[in-house]
Amino acid sequence: YWLATTPTTDATHLGLTPVNHPLLGGMTRLADGDGLLLSGRLSARTHPWLAQHLIAGSALLPGSALVDLAIAAGDRAGLGVLRELVLAKPLHLPDEGIRVQLTVGTPDDSGECSVTIHSHRDTAADGPPGDEGEWTLHASGVLSNADRPGPVEQGVWPPPGARPLAHEGLYERLTDLGYDYGSAFRGLQAVWESGTDLYAEVALPEELHEQAAEYGIHPALLDAALHALLLDAADTPDELRLPFSYDGVALHAWGATRLRVHLSTKNNSVALTATDPTGQPVLSVDSVTMRSVTADRITTRAAAPDGLYRLVWQPIQTTDSTPAGRWAVLGSQVAGLTAVPYQDLDALDAALAAGDPAPNVLVLPYRTADEQLDAAAATRNAVREMLETVQRALADERLGAATFLLLTNSAVGVMPGEDVEDLPAAAVHGLMRTAASEHPGRFALLDIHGDHPAGAIDTAAATALSHQLPVALRDATLYGPHLTRTPSPHHT
Repeated sequence: YWLATTPTTDATHLGLTPVNHPLLGGMTRLADGDGLLLSGRLSARTHPWLAQHLIAGSALLPGSALVDLAIAAGDRAGLGVLRELVLAKPLHLPDEGIRVQLTVGTPDDSGECSVTIHSHRDTAADGPPGDEGEWTLHASGVLSNADRPGPVEQGVWPPPGARPLAHEGLYERLTDLGYDYGSAFRGLQAVWESGTDLYAEVALPEELHEQAAEYGIHPALLDAALHALLLDAADTPDELRLPFSYDGVALHAWGATRLRVHLSTKNNSVALTATDPTGQPVLSVDSVTMRSVTADRITTRAAAPDGLYRLVWQPIQTTDSTPAGRWAVLGSQVAGLTAVPYQDLDALDAALAAGDPAPNVLVLPYRTADEQLDAAAATRNAVREMLETVQRALADERLGAATFLLLTNSAVGVMPGEDVEDLPAAAVHGLMRTAASEHPGRFALLDIHGDHPAGAIDTAAATALSHQLPVALRDATLYGPHLTRTPSPHHT
């Protein structure tokens, strides 16, 4: 019957400077440079709303909270723009709470600073006494003071011609799909649609209004700003769509409790602008990239130190419909794909200059000639040539809406005991995976092996474009890469 109490400690007694942020306890400037270290503790005891964000049955810190933490770090470092934040791993919230640490690096020549967010559980269950284990990286990004266009006040709301969309019962349906939002996160009030754009009104519940002023933007409110994107979540019941990266985040006003949100979608990313109910700017985000994950990849891990990871290829669900639009291919025609062939990028450039429409999908086939499979020079040439092609294609504004599909043959080992037969193509495949991480939504990768029935390659290509992840076709079955843990070293 005793009341639960939360111990508090003045940051100054620990040699730290108070941060004045609900999720952070203190900060200090690093003695050997201009870096900044901020730390805090996350617990449902101190912030009950944290326990109301359950994804696939696990209490996860929403990506919006990582954004708010990064903005807070930037504000303390005198940097007003979060140029980029990439979410590396979900942050599970254990019942006993978890420590977080933000590090702001020293400024580079342009004045930008790196920012990272790590977490650490209080105890390592299987480790020796005094062994704290390792910190886990959850997000990394860049803080900047780059000049940005000034925020624009909102006009007529909702925009003329926008069509209202039914959203009643959305959160009940989302619960069945694995998004279990408590009252703090059920903020969607109204939704409209105009073309591919969505407009929404979101609000915090009354009990969170007072604490909203303590945040740059309350994470529950920013999370709800994206919920209009989940109106069609039932179309993909086996996948959960979660934010993967935020680019160009600028906060124009602090402490909002209600937002008018404009979401402009493109592929797997969305531009977000938000104002208060009077139309005054609150937040602008150049791009939020969403990624689809399966529920089994979001699991609460034990406190024991993790073993190493290994890559395995698992069957994935195919996409039935081929993306609409014009397909083109560099080089000769690919059997099983309907695409307009161009000898090389010069030929495509000439065709575009002559008035040909730009392709929506540009297929980039690569296969090493048999006599060069073992030549080291062939690998270097392959990577250099593909890099030049990709850089040139990305720089061409006429191809700004195109997705680039790399098509290789036996460049990855998928099945147990399968060898990588085309080593130069494997190097190209690795190059394109890097390009895909740097340009989300612009690249897809498909590797094939052997003969396949009619329509299999077309379906595989459509699936690769849909998943925005590497896909491999083996014996008419599609596979995608997944990381799985090896046994912990404490149990071997």
